[in-house]
Amino acid sequence: MGGNANQRAEWLRSVKAAGIDRWPPDLACIFLSGGNAMDHISACKEQGRTALALATTAQVTARVQAFNAKTDEFLTIGPIDPAELAARIKLLATGAAVPAEVRLIHTGVPQDNATLVLDSRTFALQGREIKLMQMLLDAQGGFVTHTSLLTKLWGEQARNRRHYLRVVVSKLRGRIEPEPELPRYILTEPAIGYRLGDGTARLHMP
Repeated sequence: MGGNANQRAEWLRSVKAAGIDRWPPDLACIFLSGGNAMDHISACKEQGRTALALATTAQVTARVQAFNAKTDEFLTIGPIDPAELAARIKLLATGAAVPAEVRLIHTGVPQDNATLVLDSRTFALQGREIKLMQMLLDAQGGFVTHTSLLTKLWGEQARNRRHYLRVVVSKLRGRIEPEPELPRYILTEPAIGYRLGDGTARLHMP
């Protein structure tokens, strides 16, 4: 697993708080702060095991390296959010970690308008908002990279223009999130992209 003593202690507390009684035997959790973290990820992939990378939001380079090493999932630490840990384990176990009620109903012809149904509320979406939500829905709680979203929403020429994406995400969060400053539906995966959250209120991450 790696990590320092404080990180390991936080990890154990979070596992207990998340109510995880039985750890999946084929799942390895790897702190990216360890000097040989990428070797551990590679070994997991060779063994057919699932790799869950743990890193702070500041470990941008390590996150990108882990993504390129084909890590399966990420979990933000400092501190570890038990609700997010539970969601990541659920996603790895079942392939989905989304709100109980979520769907996108296309209403326009062509499909330039849609209604988002989210936990008994409805929101009218248009244009790029629809494409963004559809990609997040298709991923079922898994991360969708900045590059994939930018290419789908604006084309190949926008692959490095993340500020485009931040503007759309910010506006959408302002409408659908109960607390836009503490999002629970459209979650940021630092240095990687975005994912759909299951609607659980989460800790404030620095």
